Amino acid sequence: MSQIISLDTAVQPRYICENLPQTRLLVRELFEIMDEMLANRDHYTFLHAVRVAEISRRIGTLLELPEAELEILELGSLVHDIGKVAIPDDVLLKPGRFDWQDRKIMELHPLIGARLFSKRLVDDRLIEIILNHHERLDGSGYPNGLPSSQIGILVRIVAVADVYEALVAMRPYQSPLPHSTAMRILQEEVLAHKLDGEVVALLGDVTKEWSPLSIVRDFAHTHLETLESFRRKTYFREPLSEFYNYRYLLARDQKKELGNDEQPYALAMIDFKRLREFNIRYGYVKADKCLDEIGGRIHGLTRQLNGQLGREAVLLVRKGADYLIYSTCPEHLIRHLYAEIQQELNQAEEEYGLSARFLSRCYPAGYPVERALNDLFLNHETC
Repeated sequence: MSQIISLDTAVQPRYICENLPQTRLLVRELFEIMDEMLANRDHYTFLHAVRVAEISRRIGTLLELPEAELEILELGSLVHDIGKVAIPDDVLLKPGRFDWQDRKIMELHPLIGARLFSKRLVDDRLIEIILNHHERLDGSGYPNGLPSSQIGILVRIVAVADVYEALVAMRPYQSPLPHSTAMRILQEEVLAHKLDGEVVALLGDVTKEWSPLSIVRDFAHTHLETLESFRRKTYFREPLSEFYNYRYLLARDQKKELGNDEQPYALAMIDFKRLREFNIRYGYVKADKCLDEIGGRIHGLTRQLNGQLGREAVLLVRKGADYLIYSTCPEHLIRHLYAEIQQELNQAEEEYGLSARFLSRCYPAGYPVERALNDLFLNHETC
């Protein structure tokens, strides 16, 4: 077992002054402010915290916990992931699986959150929830690999609620699972001695006729939506470049932001032929500069068209050395755009001797973007 991390907390446990209603009101308002901080940082984490708090309180009510402990349980759940405010976007917003370094960074969030509170708050039970909600009864959790004897009931409740909400809700890195599948996974965790069986059983009772997904918090301010959208965009943007990775299309499609459910769309691929020979002849640095310049010209065309339409109807993204163009423009505008792009490609071939193939396909409304991309890539390979 790893060495237990010290937070330099007081030896004697500290508790919220239950006889001072104004103090309790102030504490709750401060917790709500911290929840708003999460909303500014990451709306997924914010909504997750709100749902985990409600799940936990309902389980605690069935366990007939005292009102004071129910309050601690709810407040602790609201800020159990507060440490994620320090996690870089490259990890927090990652749509794919974590590698070992991503996971190591993400596993710092309980420690970061607990240290934010350890010298300031008046109740150690809150710190225990923040620090230990990823601990497991078999000692396999983090950050300290605690044994079951050191994991209290409040932490056990939040741990179950945390896992369940993460399974059934939408995340940047996974699609939501059905309630039945999530409960089966939790039961497997019980059999593996990771989660508390009684708490999981009570969760089943809580969610028989109620779903935490019914809890929805829309952005209260337009600027939050703007910040969230920008963070997501910059995650997919290549460093020191104006181009986005093609997975940006998949992320936008997952959030239903492309409009392809309601209207047909077109996809086109620009494939630079004999790029390997060009690299060998002129060098990789020059090849990259040429590709960037060509992409910049095409990007100028797409921005101009978007400006004329007053909306983002065309997206230019990159897949390796190739460019992809997604468009929901009317057909005559798409044809005009393609003609302009072909002119740029012809000019590039004259200037650099770098030829390209231009492959395009149209898809009906509702056709999944992932399937359309696979179709386009397959046609590209067989051409």
